Amino acid sequence: MSRKYKNCVIDLRMIEHSGIGVYIQSICNEILQNLKNAKFILLVDKKINYNKYFNLDAYQSVVIYSPIYSISEQIEIVYKLRVYQIDLYWSPHYVFPIFLNSKILLTVHDICHYIDSSFRGILKKLYSFILFNIIKFRLIDLIAVSLFTKTEIIKNFNISSNKIKVIYNGIDNIWMNTKNYNSNNIILYVGNNKRHKNIELLVDAYTKIEARENYLLYLIGSFDFNLFNKKTTDIIKEDKSIKHISFISRNKLAEYYDNSRLFIFPSRYEGFGFPPLEAALSGCPILLSDIDVMKEIHGHSAFYFKSNNIDSLVEEINNVLNDSSLDMEKKLHDLENNAKKYNWNKCSSETIEIIQNHLSDDIH
Repeated sequence: MSRKYKNCVIDLRMIEHSGIGVYIQSICNEILQNLKNAKFILLVDKKINYNKYFNLDAYQSVVIYSPIYSISEQIEIVYKLRVYQIDLYWSPHYVFPIFLNSKILLTVHDICHYIDSSFRGILKKLYSFILFNIIKFRLIDLIAVSLFTKTEIIKNFNISSNKIKVIYNGIDNIWMNTKNYNSNNIILYVGNNKRHKNIELLVDAYTKIEARENYLLYLIGSFDFNLFNKKTTDIIKEDKSIKHISFISRNKLAEYYDNSRLFIFPSRYEGFGFPPLEAALSGCPILLSDIDVMKEIHGHSAFYFKSNNIDSLVEEINNVLNDSSLDMEKKLHDLENNAKKYNWNKCSSETIEIIQNHLSDDIH
């Protein structure tokens, strides 16, 4: 006999974790308010104030004390959920309790932990390898945030294409700018400095561009300087034309996007990448590494350089900054139109649909 309400667990422990956090914050309310015939059990982190995002008291919550990507979380989650009849467990990232007896739906943003050689977390790499190999043989379906991520999952873990649906991320209208092209002197990067982000290449290239004395390089994001080589650390700390800003409000960040001449994203590996779309919607030209996912998301609207190639990066920076023949207004028009394709309402509605289908009785 079917129950009127189905129990849906949502893992919200990464709601303040960089890109995954943006994803959760952007669609969680819509899912909680619009998913029909569902009772929610929310996995939460004691250190986070969830009431900034929604009314936590309106839902059943379960505090998980174990770290993410740990063996202990596998035990704790299953133990604490044993009192519920779980119909679906949705994790907005690829971590899930392998011994939980329920349908499972995962959103996979990328497989950087596993695939990128610069990532040195061997335990996370092993953890992801085990989880993805379990997915092949279990009643587990995946949402991939790009076709590139879906292709990477299939290629590296031989998971059936039928188990993976692509639902693109969105972009907030807060980044929308109605101003014309800003020809001032700021070159901008936004993001963290994990090794695959390739900030060392950007800093090195900046020191080699033409008329460098006319420009400033702003690096906005939380950096762990232990990840940099000594040369990069010294340049950032000693070069007065390079400004590092660790923490910044969204409104202030929007101002930096609005007032920058060029946004550069030199990453070697991404599953989607929010900052280039934020810059594009803000009316700032974007120069990206020519990796597959950047070309998938941005098409012909962006400028590109050869990934991990400093000569190519220097050349393209000089071209964008100095080539008066470029029709920058048309480029920005193309950027804005492309960025508008990615919206959270579409992402939310497609995610709600797939969760709803998994909660129905006809899923086997």
